[in-house]
Amino acid sequence: MADLVRLLEILACPRCKGDLQLADKAAVEQLNQQFRSEKTGTSSGMTQPGLKKAMEAAFICNRCSLAFPVIDGIPDMVPEDAIPLPTRD
Repeated sequence: MADLVRLLEILACPRCKGDLQLADKAAVEQLNQQFRSEKTGTSSGMTQPGLKKAMEAAFICNRCSLAFPVIDGIPDMVPEDAIPLPTRD
């Protein structure tokens, strides 16, 4: 986790170049649950062939409303693999 926090100092959103933040544990679980409930090969319009395992963390871009999954300690910063964040009512 400390390594992920250090990455926040150098990483930016690949889509908008905005700041990222580390998702809290509840947000990561919600994203994992969302993906498990929509496991049809695509989820929320994303093409997610690489998300075969539950993510352990995620980097969040609030400007783009995207989550970039971290699986096995490796952040996936490919914009096409990003997970759209649920809309807040």
